[in-house]
Amino acid sequence: MICSFFVCYFICSVEASAILCAWLIFRKKFWNRYQGQGRLFFWILLAAFLSFPIGIISARTKEDSVLYQQSRLLTNSSEEIIGGESFVTVSSPVASETGVHKPALPNLVQLLEIVSYIWILGVFASLIFEGIGCFFFRRKIRRWGKMADSDVIKNVMNKVSHDENVGRVLNVLILKDLPSPCLAGLLRPFVLLPRENYSTEEARLIIKHELTHYRKKHLWIKTLFLLARSLHWFNPLIYWTWQYADADMENCCDEIMLAGESMHSRKKYMETLLGTIEGHKVSNYIITYTRKNLIKERFAHIQNFDHKRRCSSLICMMVVMIVLGNILVGCGVNKMEKSRERQIVTQLSSFINDFNGTIAEEASINLEQYISNSNLKRFSERMIEYEKKQEAENLNAINYGANNIFKNATCSKLSGDVYYVTLQFEYDGSGMKGQFLVELKRGKVDILDFYFGMPDGFDTITTGHLAERKLENPDLWNDNKWVASVFEKMPKD
Repeated sequence: MICSFFVCYFICSVEASAILCAWLIFRKKFWNRYQGQGRLFFWILLAAFLSFPIGIISARTKEDSVLYQQSRLLTNSSEEIIGGESFVTVSSPVASETGVHKPALPNLVQLLEIVSYIWILGVFASLIFEGIGCFFFRRKIRRWGKMADSDVIKNVMNKVSHDENVGRVLNVLILKDLPSPCLAGLLRPFVLLPRENYSTEEARLIIKHELTHYRKKHLWIKTLFLLARSLHWFNPLIYWTWQYADADMENCCDEIMLAGESMHSRKKYMETLLGTIEGHKVSNYIITYTRKNLIKERFAHIQNFDHKRRCSSLICMMVVMIVLGNILVGCGVNKMEKSRERQIVTQLSSFINDFNGTIAEEASINLEQYISNSNLKRFSERMIEYEKKQEAENLNAINYGANNIFKNATCSKLSGDVYYVTLQFEYDGSGMKGQFLVELKRGKVDILDFYFGMPDGFDTITTGHLAERKLENPDLWNDNKWVASVFEKMPKD
């Protein structure tokens, strides 16, 4: 399951990198022509795509089922037609002279699983790192922050909150070594100021700016940005370009709060910003803006954003690209899922060939390679012994052999890496349909349960008739009471 998630996010990262490369090429020529609100929406769409690809939902919530039709295994190799695609599998004898099973497919799945676990560890490490930073920042505020005592700040906060219909009056705290005013606190937001001695006009502009962030839920958007960066920690392009997303968030806020303000107020606002920026490193958990290399662009935007275009065409293009990207992600995950299903069917085919070949004394099976559960393994040994005796006395209703013909297989995901598989097979004109409950572990199939279901077959006698025998419990063979009842029903020698 982790592999599918990693592949999905990796494809998303590659597609986002292509979008960002195009954006970097045309940024200076086209990007500054548009208003900040549309530009921020571009980043929100991109972050949502990176964090919650639709391909994951469509690929993981449904029980994928692929019909394998008219497949055939020959003595050494064969080409199976599965869902319109073909691949080569190795049929029995698939065991070496020592009885060790050789996987029919390469071990790329094992490598992919290792990389997937490294990715998920990196995601957790990134989130933990951000969480630790947030914890220490909050502790610093509790230790050194103090409630604002200035009547100017209190009065301005009350008035602006009322004028902007904020709905509540946020607390204002003073933290002296703060690089600039900011909004902090995701669930219980508050305004942080580096000092109290602001004029009424300066306090009005600063507080109005921070309340605009609060009204527009920018802290939640910033959290979405942080999640996207953590999920794609391996992509330096996403990390590097996200400073521009923060810049466009500030540009959006400037546009909203300065709409209708005179040029004098805008200049006063820029002077206030310039006076508060100290150039220190700022936490990811607050809304502020201190990158000096982008301050010039921000000031230019404040002066002329009224004359810039809305981003309707840009947003439409972005939506189209995201939709196409999600389709590609879904196709990529589904293709990987089909590859896993082909691998499962290939290894089960080898199991049936080895199992039936052992009964016919044409092969030798090593059950360790297919089954890890000791109870199921012991049951399989007893079943092989019983069917061997039946075969020696010519009492079996079907013909057993090591080179079976396979067709009409289905593979359905139940949960995680557990699959329910049916596989029809024939040998020398007779055959049956096998049912399997398997788990795919590091590219290797582990059989959790199986049932062939012949009317007078060993498994029917001991585990129950087809009407009551359901393969849906991965832990069935760990139920000692049920296992004991199965072994009590076994035919006596």
